[in-house]
Amino acid sequence: MNRVLAPAAPALLAAAACLAPAPADAGTMVVFDTVLGDINVELFDDEAPLHVANFLDYVESGDYDGTIIHRSMPGFVIQGGRYLFDGQDRVEPNLYPEVPSRGTVQNEPGISNTRGTIALAKQPDDPNSGSREWFFNLADNSANLDNQNGGFTVFGQIVDAAGLAVIDAIAALPTFAFEAPFEDGPARNYSDSDYENFEPVGTDELVIINGISVVAEEPETPEEPETPIEPMDPEEPEDPETPINPFDPEDPETPDVPEMPGTGESPDTGDDGGNPSAVPSPTAFAAGLLGLGLLASRRRQG
Repeated sequence: MNRVLAPAAPALLAAAACLAPAPADAGTMVVFDTVLGDINVELFDDEAPLHVANFLDYVESGDYDGTIIHRSMPGFVIQGGRYLFDGQDRVEPNLYPEVPSRGTVQNEPGISNTRGTIALAKQPDDPNSGSREWFFNLADNSANLDNQNGGFTVFGQIVDAAGLAVIDAIAALPTFAFEAPFEDGPARNYSDSDYENFEPVGTDELVIINGISVVAEEPETPEEPETPIEPMDPEEPEDPETPINPFDPEDPETPDVPEMPGTGESPDTGDDGGNPSAVPSPTAFAAGLLGLGLLASRRRQG
């Protein structure tokens, strides 16, 4: 079970400024296809190679297809990667099947947990316990998450404003205290009355990741070499000018050009009227490491 603990102690905050900046080299591109829109993410292949390889193992195996955003804390994070929607409506979403874990990953801190980055969740007091669950930072959480539990490894970032708008839209949804770890579970088309009356959630209510896929790289088109301009030989004589009129008007032996018989004017070519083609908050984050908090028992069965 994964959770984010309370904000880091003030004595540790200065260390956040020492973390490496976001990488300059382009990494693997992936797209999150969600029910609220696409999120384009660039992965940090060079800076967090173990985490990127781990994440891509899940992606390329289709393990994240149909997963659910099970935690949303506005101003902090949204989290997913653990639960799979199986097509059934359920009163308690923690009864959905889980993504099988592929083991843990060695921690690779270094990139700061700023807004729009994606990082791996892990268990408390174990820096090397991250596996399947990931989260998007909704705000600059560097003062807290860069130092907590050995630092949470950032392994990618959202590349455009449209993707940021999607995570903000998810964070704007109401949350409901389902059984843990869905105690901050976001839901669409769902009300407090639905919750109090134990109405189930399903396709129309859950925030579902339809799939995550690697964006194929377009092959680079090689540039054609420029054809060198050969310099003119200064000693090469110029060609003599060709006379425009081969007939000498003053030569009496030059015959006149006869007119075509029976015409007297140029034939009509037919004017078509023109050429139509001329116009071409850190203190509120003590709820614990991403994914798990205190159990919020509602004493009801799924």
